Formats: sequence, C-alpha cells, structure tokens
Amino acid sequence: MRLFAILAILAPVLTKVDATCNKAWFDPHWPITLEQTASYALGLCRTDLNGTYRQDETRRRCAQVAYQPVNAQFSITWTGWGHGNITDVECFERLMDEITGCESGGMTRAGGWLFIGIPTYNDCPVDIN
Repeated sequence: MRLFAILAILAPVLTKVDATCNKAWFDPHWPITLEQTASYALGLCRTDLNGTYRQDETRRRCAQVAYQPVNAQFSITWTGWGHGNITDVECFERLMDEITGCESGGMTRAGGWLFIGIPTYNDCPVDIN
C-alpha cells in the first residue's frame, strides 16, 4: 500500500518533459492577440488532433490565424510504443504551452508525445494535412 502511495506522489516528478523554444531573431512571433490562435488550436484538438495514434504517427495542421501574414503550424506525434491516446483537453493544454510559453513557438516532448507549435510567414504546405 505504501509503495502505491509513494509512486502516486512521484509520478509527476518521474515524467520527463523536454521543452525547446525557437530562438532565431528572424523567427515570426505569434499574433499579439492570441485568442484567434488559441481558438484555432482548440478547434483542431476537438476534431483532427485528438484520439488514438499509432506508433510514430504524426498529425499536422496549418492555417492563417490572424489578419497578419502569420500562419500557425501545429503537429503532434506519438513516439511511445504501440498506440497512444490523447484527449482534446490534453491536446489543447499542450498546444497552448507552445503558444504561450514561447513567443516564436517551440516543441515539447512529454509522456511519449511530441508537440510542436510554430508561427511562420511561409504559406502552409499542401501536404501538411
């Protein structure tokens, strides 16, 4: 019984999280008002990016999110073994970490997942979906 209590307390500490921000001076920044970007991310997490992933499966989406020439590119990859499942809530929380944690976007590895959120001046690639 004590072992389970100890593991429950240590579980958040034992989960490895590795985050990196884009830092080049020429990288675009997220739009000043993040509501449109957050709304876009929420919509993606409710429709395209949540659910069950196969091992090494990546799902990507890109769209213009403001009246600026800035596009938002998001991707999620399951890097763990077998299948991984992500809820729309976890998806949104992790993408918001990329939006609010790094002014030029970035990536985070956590719990077998790789989350990427990047603002870009480039057009969305045709094959990003």
